[in-house]
Amino acid sequence: MHKLKKRSKEDKLFTQEEVNEIVRKRMERADREQEKKISEAKSEAVKEAIKLAKMNSE
Repeated sequence: MHKLKKRSKEDKLFTQEEVNEIVRKRMERADREQEKKISEAKSEAVKEAIKLAKMNSE
């Protein structure tokens, strides 16, 4: 069975505003990482398309 952990004086409690800020920052970081991946994938796709177009024109 799951037992609840007793809180110690060292446990950090967060206000709703602090939680919101933590989540907002994490979401911004995730968005930036995703945008970077998308940009890299687009760049690779363009390179591959150019390569294939050159092969087809020969």
